[in-house]
Amino acid sequence: MTTIRPARAADAGHIRIIAETCGLFAPEEVPLLLETFAPEATGSGTAWFLSPHGAAMVEPEPFSAGLWNLRFIAVRPEARRGGEGRALVATAEAHAGSAGGRLLLVDTQGDETTMTARSFYAALDYEREAVIRDYFGDGIDKVTFCRRLSLHHEA
Repeated sequence: MTTIRPARAADAGHIRIIAETCGLFAPEEVPLLLETFAPEATGSGTAWFLSPHGAAMVEPEPFSAGLWNLRFIAVRPEARRGGEGRALVATAEAHAGSAGGRLLLVDTQGDETTMTARSFYAALDYEREAVIRDYFGDGIDKVTFCRRLSLHHEA
């Protein structure tokens, strides 16, 4: 069983390693990601979670009623297919649901590099909700998945 815990400020180095080695971010994107890492900030609703080889961040969407967004999830390549990704998503879902979340969104790129991620979300019963063409650049769409949390937490 994978151990998941809330991240602390001292975990910034671990988050950096995950972001640098997961294969999802360009080197120039990692510092921008780390700017969002403020696990002990209060009042924002943002929550970071850490596993031995992965991390996730979930936060409420402003100006919405119970809509949350899984902004970051990554597991280092050597640990994939071991259940850490599923455990991180389940923890994020539970956190959002316990805070009144109804829906959880997750955005991916619509190119071949994220095909595995899109399959992962589909396997977790996320529905492909929207596509914004050329969002990340010419030929790179944004694909948004959604899952209703109330149905998940009633089971």
